[in-house]
Amino acid sequence: MPVGRLDMATSGLLILTNDTRLSDWLTDPASEVPRVYLVTVEGRVEPGTIATLRRVAFGGLELGTLAPGAWREIAADELKRAFPGRPQPRKRAPSQK
Repeated sequence: MPVGRLDMATSGLLILTNDTRLSDWLTDPASEVPRVYLVTVEGRVEPGTIATLRRVAFGGLELGTLAPGAWREIAADELKRAFPGRPQPRKRAPSQK
């Protein structure tokens, strides 16, 4: 599932996860996870000016040099460093055979 969304005029970092607790925490405004955007505007900045946004960071994760349309996995230790206040995943019960 995608965490958050990117609008039509927005590109950049999008997190995909199967961890619903992490997704809920990241999108909850009470968690106050910062997002960083680069804004490109042609001409003067005025109400109604068309701008493009590029999300370059989500919490402690940075887009870096990842090309548009490319993806990479996030290691568990990187996830811990990027979102230190995040809820821990639930432990799965052992399967019974």
